[in-house]
Amino acid sequence: MHSKLFSPSVKAISSDDIDIEFHKDEITILAIYLTSSPAVTMTITDESGVQTITDWKLDSGGSHKSSNVAAFTAKLISDQAKQATYTNGTSITITIAPSPIAIKQKKYR
Repeated sequence: MHSKLFSPSVKAISSDDIDIEFHKDEITILAIYLTSSPAVTMTITDESGVQTITDWKLDSGGSHKSSNVAAFTAKLISDQAKQATYTNGTSITITIAPSPIAIKQKKYR
């Protein structure tokens, strides 16, 4: 899947090329892939069914790993994700809008 970020002058990128970290109730992603109020959905699929988490919000704690502004990371947090049930083999799909692409699918262990 490809997306043209938010400007027609930006070259298309593959969702496979976007690094994203997920830790139960936190998502960390490079800030350049977000808007000021992203619509984030996480779908959790396992043997018991499907859970959808939509209460993600930007946390004040981002980080600079270098002096390059493009390296600034944003952290998203969710109260619903804290309460979610995760089991071995759970499939997680994270979608960040306005881009309608599934950013990453990861097996929770």
